[in-house]
Amino acid sequence: MGGAAIGAATGLALGPGCSSGTGARGTVAIDSGVLGVADGAAADDQTSPPGSDGGSPGSDASISSDSSVADSSDASSTTVDAGGSQDSGDGSDSTDSGDSGDGAATSDGSSLRDGAATDAASMPCTNACTNGQFCWLSSCVTLTALTAGDSFTCALTSASNAQCWGSGSFGALGNSDPNYQSSGVPVAVSLPSSGVAAIAGGSLHACAVTTAGAAFCWGDNVMGQLGDNAAEESTSVPVGVRGLSSGVAAIATRGNWSCALTTAGAVTCWGMYATASANVPVAVSGLSSGIATIAIGTNHGCVVTTGGAAECWGLGTSGQLGNGFTNTSATPVDVYGLSSGVKAISAGHAHTCALTTAGAVLCWGDNTDGQLGNGSTMQSPVPVQVSGLTSGVIAISAFNLHTCAVTSAGAVVCWGDNQYGELGSYTAMPLSEVPAAVEGLTSGFASVASGSMHTCALTIAGQAWCWGTDSYGQLGNALTAETLIPVVVKEP
Repeated sequence: MGGAAIGAATGLALGPGCSSGTGARGTVAIDSGVLGVADGAAADDQTSPPGSDGGSPGSDASISSDSSVADSSDASSTTVDAGGSQDSGDGSDSTDSGDSGDGAATSDGSSLRDGAATDAASMPCTNACTNGQFCWLSSCVTLTALTAGDSFTCALTSASNAQCWGSGSFGALGNSDPNYQSSGVPVAVSLPSSGVAAIAGGSLHACAVTTAGAAFCWGDNVMGQLGDNAAEESTSVPVGVRGLSSGVAAIATRGNWSCALTTAGAVTCWGMYATASANVPVAVSGLSSGIATIAIGTNHGCVVTTGGAAECWGLGTSGQLGNGFTNTSATPVDVYGLSSGVKAISAGHAHTCALTTAGAVLCWGDNTDGQLGNGSTMQSPVPVQVSGLTSGVIAISAFNLHTCAVTSAGAVVCWGDNQYGELGSYTAMPLSEVPAAVEGLTSGFASVASGSMHTCALTIAGQAWCWGTDSYGQLGNALTAETLIPVVVKEP
């Protein structure tokens, strides 16, 4: 899942021991219009995405009819969308002081640690890792879930631990680095060894849920979004959320706030958004039970009830609450036409999207950059049908000004803002008002995670591919070059 807060929905098993000295891994690069291997690296079976023939861009990638927010019927745990976003410039979100675009507001001025690895992750394996696996804590592991933040990305592994890469500003990588350095490859998050069940990347902070049901957060805390009631403005060391040492099922982050879904089906939130501010978790009125999933945008939140109804609260000036009005509401309101049949929900900066039981995608709210995907740029205060996605979708992820989905055929499509190549469609078009196929990702994918100006997707086999802006290494390929097509995330 922003995104997405995402749990380990698939139980991908550890592979056999592996060797970290099996040769360089190639990365996909743009070179005179050819999809090739960068930096002279030896090509192997990891350099082309599933469904791609490894040839030149322009191959068939038609739309077929998180992490991303996945179909909840396919996962054993509650699914949550998360992420963060920069201010879209519409001037409507007065409390969005923590949104800094692509992590430009740094506190450390640190340089990228290209190819850095933690001591724990650098322990050698005995045999070669294959099929997208990489060496981690002496074992071959795969990734089981993804989430994207403003300018960083995080993942869960089949060993139930968490990794992050990209901007370390404000401590967003959670690796206990006092210098807040960035990393172009995954580094270990300093969470309890008991295991991590879910993780959510926000704007400049992130949160996770352990297998014991405890909530931890790290990164920017200027508005109390870490929930520990402490005075620190930021930290790279995960801190426990006050009062949530157990009983947490899922978690979501965005902008300057965070929310948790308890095992009792209740929602609590902390930090600052349009209608509330608190340094510790506070119960959301009307959401004390019966909630199945949760998603939060920059200044609004949405849930899906156990009965399949969608409800939203918070800032509504762009119609992001979906109730037919543009009013702000401190309490949840019903989304028009979605009183049942909703499986998953995902929230962007000022828009929201829902996945129905029929596999259709509907969106509402701000549409300045085509993020509703209905062929226009007119905002809508009620749900509208995303063009071409009337059925056959299994996962969605909205973040900032763009949205992505995964079809039942395993293809990835995106729509909305494309100023930084976050749609992955190998074009310089500034936006797309309808879903556009991500170059090469025509099959074999399970989930997608939209970030502020980049996007990542996870294959069924547990390998991550990312595209878009890469100023801080958030694509995870040990480089800092923007790319219009997916590149594989390198091992630590």
